[in-house]
Amino acid sequence: MGVWSWDIIGSDSTLEFAMDLLTRAGVGPTNYAERRKTFAVVMVSVPMADGGQPGLYIGRHSHEEYAEFFEVLDQAADQHLKIEAAIEPLIDMANATQQLYDSCGDDCPAAGHAMQVLGLILMQAGCLPPSMIDPIVGCTGKCCAPGEKNERAAHERRFVEALREYGRQWPFEVFKTAENAPDQIRGVAIKYRPRGWASAVAGKPNEPANISQVSFIRPAPSRMLTTGVASGEQMECMMAASAILRSKDKNMYTRSDEVARKLIAGKPVRFVGLVSRADLNGKTGRVADYNAATARYSIEVDNSGGRVAVKAANLEWL
Repeated sequence: MGVWSWDIIGSDSTLEFAMDLLTRAGVGPTNYAERRKTFAVVMVSVPMADGGQPGLYIGRHSHEEYAEFFEVLDQAADQHLKIEAAIEPLIDMANATQQLYDSCGDDCPAAGHAMQVLGLILMQAGCLPPSMIDPIVGCTGKCCAPGEKNERAAHERRFVEALREYGRQWPFEVFKTAENAPDQIRGVAIKYRPRGWASAVAGKPNEPANISQVSFIRPAPSRMLTTGVASGEQMECMMAASAILRSKDKNMYTRSDEVARKLIAGKPVRFVGLVSRADLNGKTGRVADYNAATARYSIEVDNSGGRVAVKAANLEWL
């Protein structure tokens, strides 16, 4: 199974992870969960990098499957409601995976990064929380075989440009078309089409990644209206907490405990559902630390000076 492009989505592992995410959101390929168990190595005819005569590529999918998966990824740009509704488990999936690997000859380089794949999907659907941009940018420079760093770096620069442009287009405007009508949201989605799509699907020579802007007006997600900027602060906390929980279990994990703790330190919370300390319910505090061994946050209670250890289920992120 070889890497056929060092773009953000350009290998079997990155493409399959994109399909995993979309399947979790309910917009993946037909019967993908079952098909995922039976992928086999096949020979696929693709054009050479210089645009010459087609050669053979060893992959895990038929030419028809590649075309199907890319089409699903393209169509996901219009599935914003389902993707936005599943954003927490999607972030959790990306955090649990981090670097994505493909075997390439005798080597097994990191062919991509799960957070970048998720960022591409969210960005093109116009539901990427702005607070995720910097963490996703921080995942650059961690992938590809030693001899391919320049090519990967060029793709990542283009991808970061797209992320920054998305950030400049925020915040989106929420408005009403008429009295008693549902709230609408007006915004711009940034579509990043990786380089490998044209060559693998349409049989064209490799082309640079294409970045385009798509304006939209659509029903506003209730989450955006009730929790601010698409739950951005909460997403950032979840990303950091997941990093602490999983960094000791996966040797491919790239974010350290120290970095993750810095991300959540000082974040405001409210106590909810406590039994033994019911007197704290409704009160607020700030995150001081996280203990992965006990799966509890250390919270400094506001106006008391004391600290308590609390499970995530008993905290509401503010």
